[in-house]
Amino acid sequence: MKNNHLLLPIVVLTIFLFNSCSKDDDSSQEQEDPVVKKYLSTYKHIQAGNSDYTYEHTFLYNSDKTLDKIIWEYYLDDSNNEVYTYKLSYDSAKRINKIEQYLNDEILMDETTNISYDNSGYISQIGTFPVSFNSISNTYTLQMNDISIDYVFNNEQDITVFDNISVQYDPQNKGAGYDSKNQILSILMRSILGSELLLPLSKRPILSYDNAVNEKLFSNQYDEEGYLIKSTESTFNDIYEFSYINL
Repeated sequence: MKNNHLLLPIVVLTIFLFNSCSKDDDSSQEQEDPVVKKYLSTYKHIQAGNSDYTYEHTFLYNSDKTLDKIIWEYYLDDSNNEVYTYKLSYDSAKRINKIEQYLNDEILMDETTNISYDNSGYISQIGTFPVSFNSISNTYTLQMNDISIDYVFNNEQDITVFDNISVQYDPQNKGAGYDSKNQILSILMRSILGSELLLPLSKRPILSYDNAVNEKLFSNQYDEEGYLIKSTESTFNDIYEFSYINL
């Protein structure tokens, strides 16, 4: 399994985006959202040619529709699997202030990530890494030791450019994170598995993913409401499947 600290660029920028876009709404509304929407319930990644080697995730929510935890079952074969749980904590303003990681119900203290905010309510630090934001270009910068990484977002809160990778979206249909209250799904999943998880958890479904060396194309299937239910990657034919719950 990948170390979360090596994947903090995605965690930082997505949490920061959630905070900047929804902090006023989340801090002022104490009542539950009465509108029923679709939230991701399960997500499965099946590697091509090896159906035993899969990732399967279950998403559990709080009563206010924020994400409570993700349970990740990691199957290597029929006799070898691990269960990771990612538990979120919130402060009084309903901002994420801690992410805890468990392996088979035992907490991994080295994998607990604390999140700090500045006086304006924006995330200022995750773990030991600071973040800055340029509102003109809608670009977030992570300072990770001696490395600075820029992330550019579009108006729908999806990443379009990061670390020399460009992403193209389907503007007509709905990604697995389309109705999420604050894109917490993206935060956790990207922290678990890295930047490849941009594709199933964006607001809009991804059509292509270009890292300047090779391009990945995705063939998507949607339900009758236009929500992504299956995505097949063209190079390796990996399959991504999604199911939803109404909340």
